[in-house]
Amino acid sequence: MPTHPIPAITAIVLAYLAVRTLRAEGRPLLIAFLAACAVQSLLVALVIGYDVALLRPLLPITATAIPPLAWITFQDALISRLRPSTVIWHGAAPAFTLFCRVFAPETTDFVVLLVFAGYGGAILFVVHSAADMPLARLRDRFRRRFGKFSAGP
Repeated sequence: MPTHPIPAITAIVLAYLAVRTLRAEGRPLLIAFLAACAVQSLLVALVIGYDVALLRPLLPITATAIPPLAWITFQDALISRLRPSTVIWHGAAPAFTLFCRVFAPETTDFVVLLVFAGYGGAILFVVHSAADMPLARLRDRFRRRFGKFSAGP
């Protein structure tokens, strides 16, 4: 019975966005984030849709590389430019997942959940508590495009 390869289509779309961003000389971290998401979608498509069981052990390790990349991309794009020395520490999440996958495989699912919840919570906390994100100019772009308007009469 044929299946709909939605993860494969997602991988193609994400790869297209990464290439398009690269050709437009976009931010390198955004390109890396899009490429990592495309690779993860491709791995999911191969493992689940096409039953390539050899790649199954890689899924949690590559999955836990995405939240740190999302955090780094978010920080670099909207808050402040990052130094390479601070970026290296975010490699601990996939490294710890690899450690757990090898030495304590029963904890891998919980570690993946913690990594996603931790980085997601951190992004939500920063977005909620930040009064101003110096590199996010959405308000200024909106005002330039549509002009200033008031909420009341």
